Amino acid sequence: MTQELERAIDAELDGNYRLIDDPSPETVNQLSGHATLYWVGPIDGDAGRVTVPASYFCGGLCAEGQTVVVERSGTAWKVTASTGSSWIA
Repeated sequence: MTQELERAIDAELDGNYRLIDDPSPETVNQLSGHATLYWVGPIDGDAGRVTVPASYFCGGLCAEGQTVVVERSGTAWKVTASTGSSWIA
């Protein structure tokens, strides 16, 4: 992740998050119950449309995942659809 993207995320979330480099089960277990964990997988696409696999885990109480389609709309990106299967636990 670029520093520019990290700064943009920080501005949107007001510092109320933590980035981790190691999404191993051990790391997730250590943070379980202390945070909602968001995972974004490899982004695939072109300059105007991408697919982004993403999921979140909230302390063993809930979880959800899906692949979303994100399209450029003017100067912003917007989620326009999902593709493939999704899951909820």
